[in-house]
Amino acid sequence: RDTFAYTYKNMKAHDKAPEFPENTEAFVELTDDGNYRVSFTKAEIPEGFIVHEYKVVITDENNNEVYKDNFIASYYLINDETTQGFTISKDTLTSGQKYNLTIKAESAYHKYSEEKTVSFSVQ
Repeated sequence: RDTFAYTYKNMKAHDKAPEFPENTEAFVELTDDGNYRVSFTKAEIPEGFIVHEYKVVITDENNNEVYKDNFIASYYLINDETTQGFTISKDTLTSGQKYNLTIKAESAYHKYSEEKTVSFSVQ
């Protein structure tokens, strides 16, 4: 079994931590149901591997945490989108405010990206 290419042990040995591009951005839009869709430039990872999960924290201008969650990446969807995102309640963010989004990506074999913090405003 140790010579099989696709064992957990062998795949983990070849896995690399995800990385966010230097120009990572965050975007927010109001959805039809009145909630917010927060999107950001997705992390990159070598071909053949996936970003399994994102850990996100949103803080306000005073560095108070207003939202925190982990969510499964949409790696199982076949698309060419360059962003990843999640939906949060309209009561979480305030129109006209600036926020910081701190994101960390995790590979399927538990290797983590460096944290990336990007700012965004809610219109």
